Amino acid sequence: MRLEVPTFPHPHRSFSQMQTYARCSEQYRLQKVEKVPEQMTAWAPQGNAFHTGAEAWELSGRQMTADEAVDLAVNEYDERIAKQREKQPEDSGWLTGGRTKVDVDITRRRDRVAEHMRGYIDYSLANEAVFRPAELPDGRPAVEVPFVITVNGVTLKGAIDLVLKWPETGALTLRDLKTGNKLPNDALQLSVYGLAWWRLFQDVIEWGDFFMCKNNAPTPLTRLLDYSEAYIGAWLEMFDRSEKEGIYLPNGGDHCRVCTVRKYCPLMGSPESAGAYLMPNLKILNYNEMEESTLER
Repeated sequence: MRLEVPTFPHPHRSFSQMQTYARCSEQYRLQKVEKVPEQMTAWAPQGNAFHTGAEAWELSGRQMTADEAVDLAVNEYDERIAKQREKQPEDSGWLTGGRTKVDVDITRRRDRVAEHMRGYIDYSLANEAVFRPAELPDGRPAVEVPFVITVNGVTLKGAIDLVLKWPETGALTLRDLKTGNKLPNDALQLSVYGLAWWRLFQDVIEWGDFFMCKNNAPTPLTRLLDYSEAYIGAWLEMFDRSEKEGIYLPNGGDHCRVCTVRKYCPLMGSPESAGAYLMPNLKILNYNEMEESTLER
């Protein structure tokens, strides 16, 4: 007998949704469908704050001073942290990704926001003769370029961090800004953004890179056309269809260490916490009965 599993329609998809689903679809379900209470982190405000400062600096035509950009980014960080602290004042409700105390982690990441902003600005100005933000048709810098496109019947929404123009050749390249420590495994995200740029402006961008703030430098340019629209569309469609069918599998790994919904995961969490959010087909027996039946075998 086929179990009836509820479907969860979404008005749009994003690359980050597809990435999370591919890494661990159970994490996706707990975050996006069940919307369980997540542990707070300081790394999310850190990334948001840096992007806020970098976007403002670029949109100013790079006329904003480094001090002004840093102040803007740090203030954004402080505001986000304050809201999260108000929502979750207990350290037990926070995740630092290690044994670092919450207050220490918050302070370190605040300093990192300022360091990353100054490093990004210094690097960008030092290489301004080599490349700088391209201009959109309306004259604005190509920074945080929003898009909504349809691929294989699936609506995909997002924003391109930065499109650069190289004056010597006139070529355009894509750049995504990363504040984390882990280098992306592939260029799929950049390829998705390249497809979006093509759909918006009928202009092919063949190369792109990731600016790694921890290194204060970009990765080597990588070719984007190896992931064609056919590949991207097929993967996006499979993700969309699988999620709407209610197919969710936990996938344990190193990423569990920094998962903000680990507490509610049937693979990594406690039976008491996870039991309340099990999929319908896992509620045929209650969680304790499942444990007992497993022990009996």
